[in-house]
Amino acid sequence: MGRRSFAPIMPLKIPAPITVTAVQSDGILLNMTLNGFSAPDLVQNIPHFTELPHDTLTIVWTPASGWMPHIISLIVSTEAAGVCYIYKNDEEFLHLEFNEKKSQPFGMGTDVHFVADTVIKAKFVGDAATPSGYITIVGHEHEA
Repeated sequence: MGRRSFAPIMPLKIPAPITVTAVQSDGILLNMTLNGFSAPDLVQNIPHFTELPHDTLTIVWTPASGWMPHIISLIVSTEAAGVCYIYKNDEEFLHLEFNEKKSQPFGMGTDVHFVADTVIKAKFVGDAATPSGYITIVGHEHEA
């Protein structure tokens, strides 16, 4: 599927900027740009973007079989006030409360890693009507 990442043996080189773009249903444009770089022990982090329909548990990231996902950061956008729930498999891992329509990045203090074959899921429950949420999880995976 092109979204597998790895810890390279040889130096990873990204020669030019890479831009990831997502457009929400309300027209808000989100951009993330990774500038060109090269480092001997760098792990390639990949963004995993998913729309979260109101109150629907949605798979955000399924690692390759036998691989461990690692979360570096995430961005959550909401169409209204509500709560975004993040799960590791079917166990709630984190919930984030929003008091209004918002786009918010969250940097992890450290590399948050999970056991092999952990599926990362999320859902957004709005306070009124049926608004959606959006999530981008940035991270990498490697063999267990």
